[in-house]
Amino acid sequence: MSHIRHLGLMLAMATSAAHSYDFNYHSIELDYLNTQVEEVASTGFALKNTQRLNDTMTYSLGLSDVSDENQLKTSGYSLGLGYHMPITTLTDMVMGMTVSRLQTSGANIPSDTDTGRAIEFGLRHQLSRKVEFDFSVVSSMEFGQSNTGLGMGFLSKVNQDVSVRGGYQKNEHGDTFSIGLRLDL
Repeated sequence: MSHIRHLGLMLAMATSAAHSYDFNYHSIELDYLNTQVEEVASTGFALKNTQRLNDTMTYSLGLSDVSDENQLKTSGYSLGLGYHMPITTLTDMVMGMTVSRLQTSGANIPSDTDTGRAIEFGLRHQLSRKVEFDFSVVSSMEFGQSNTGLGMGFLSKVNQDVSVRGGYQKNEHGDTFSIGLRLDL
């Protein structure tokens, strides 16, 4: 490696060490969801409460309610367990497992229930004191259908306790856009 690359690497490491910020893993999030799966559009809401168990572990409780243009409604609740650890002063590695109970119902379709599961692995990076970016790989199984996808999102603090968030997730079957608010506890 050349001396210029070494200098650049040391400069980048010094800059990230000088601007260390803490991530918050204790929050309530409310998101509006817009999903496109195999030519069918769905919209709905997701509510998630994340609590710290200790310095590296979290648990989450979630509720969701989504309806599509064919009047098929899916609602559910979830319980998750997460782990995070710093990679650098500005980046955390995050992992999580979620189990959800889902129910679908529709005008011409009998009700169906399922226990879904998901595993997530990703990175969370602070661009500044007020802006975060995250990237993740998610693998899930719901109603006998397995999905593996990529997700990314951003978060911008409005004030010390409230943030605006946005996200995009792409998997084998479709896309999901989300926008919402996060309240840090």
